[in-house]
Amino acid sequence: MDIERQLSEHLAEAAAGVSATPDLAEVELGARRVRGRRRVATGVAAAMLIAGAGGAGFGLGREAGGSDAQVTPAQAGDTGGDEAPAATVGPADASQEVQPSETAPGTPAPGAIGPPLGSPGTMSRDFKVGAAEMPPYELVVERVTDSGITIRALRGESWYSDETSMADSNGWMPPRWCHGDAELRIGLSGPGLIDVTGASWYSELEGDVAVSATQAGWADGQPFGIVVVQVADGITEVAATAGEVSDRVAPSGGAAILLLPGIDPYIDDYTVEVTDASGVRALDESELNPMNTAEWHAACEPPPPPLPAAGEQPADVAAAEAAVRDVFAELFGSSVPFEDKRDGLLDDYTGVDAAIAEARDGDFADAVATAEYTIEDFVFTSPTEAWFRYAIATGTSYFGQRYGTSQLIDGSWRISRAVICQDLALAGAPCEPDPGPIYPPSWEDTYGTPPPIGACMETEAGGEICEPAEEMNVALPTGTAPEG
Repeated sequence: MDIERQLSEHLAEAAAGVSATPDLAEVELGARRVRGRRRVATGVAAAMLIAGAGGAGFGLGREAGGSDAQVTPAQAGDTGGDEAPAATVGPADASQEVQPSETAPGTPAPGAIGPPLGSPGTMSRDFKVGAAEMPPYELVVERVTDSGITIRALRGESWYSDETSMADSNGWMPPRWCHGDAELRIGLSGPGLIDVTGASWYSELEGDVAVSATQAGWADGQPFGIVVVQVADGITEVAATAGEVSDRVAPSGGAAILLLPGIDPYIDDYTVEVTDASGVRALDESELNPMNTAEWHAACEPPPPPLPAAGEQPADVAAAEAAVRDVFAELFGSSVPFEDKRDGLLDDYTGVDAAIAEARDGDFADAVATAEYTIEDFVFTSPTEAWFRYAIATGTSYFGQRYGTSQLIDGSWRISRAVICQDLALAGAPCEPDPGPIYPPSWEDTYGTPPPIGACMETEAGGEICEPAEEMNVALPTGTAPEG
């Protein structure tokens, strides 16, 4: 068709000036801005860690609240037994149900626009415009719902020519299951609906599933949450549920693509169940959001830059370390509100109270209230100074490779103001004046010179990204490919 040819030529011309390797600085900035607008940080890939959803559990005494999103219940009849009702599709007043229906590979599907490019397991046609050659995509899923919505998903080639191209500048490589390494391009078409979105494709799975989520249909007034579940052999059915809407389908081409009408998967909670020979299993949080776990970060992030070398030690090392850890736990513990904690926990309180008040009332207040802190490494660099590496886990995110210091002042150990301020900056509430993040001396050997507060980052394409201090402070390098 003429419109398809014109679109293909336009995409090819655009691709001619684009590097095949993602510019991570631009990716991370875009992800940060999107999540800032959407009021949520769900932790997603390397770039997702810089979203700014973390914070400190400063004893705010607030419970994590539920979503304020509204979902219209499905107008479904009796589904029999305990099976969840099917979701409605199409406009808000539609009463049709999402039901998988079989379509013979290679034949036009109800609601499809134009003939299919191929059948599952075949490659889309290759074409070249000028000097730009578009890579082939393989059709892995084609599904048609009873309401006439066609779902087509095509997998692109790996972004990496070989395993060594996944290595960071120090030669470290993550396991292949840590990050998606190809694009899964997803198209929806139907009555009054046409949209294209994408998700990640994993060349290897750690277990038997990998879950991604995206959204489509908003421009046409038919919003859908799309849950993509890549599965290993043996899984025969996958179901996703959010509130009172649900969908289920048998996998095709190693993946199941499920539609949840009216759902925003970046905000609304959803569950996933898989069926195999042993029965039905609900995926736990570590399978739905593995990047929120310490285990994923330990395996999928490069080794953290080491703390400074040990110096002269305190007279009683064990007692001194216990004192520092006690002060740290007291400062970041949630059982006592910050304003009621005793004085002397920090070496300087300038701007801290105002920043905590801002975080308490900000978009990430729930993440702040649920944050849990863990010291992972510790060293005395002198009898009066300690360095430590710590991590923060919230209800939605995990932030590792964070560094702090403590000083012995007037006979008592105190945590540096920069520690609490760099964590408040993660929640979009930096201290004024902002001391910036703490980096150990070894940071430069691993990642290069840290950017100064409010500075510009040079991109791989030769451009610059300039951000205010509160944006720069949430940059947590991981040395790995972005998710999504």
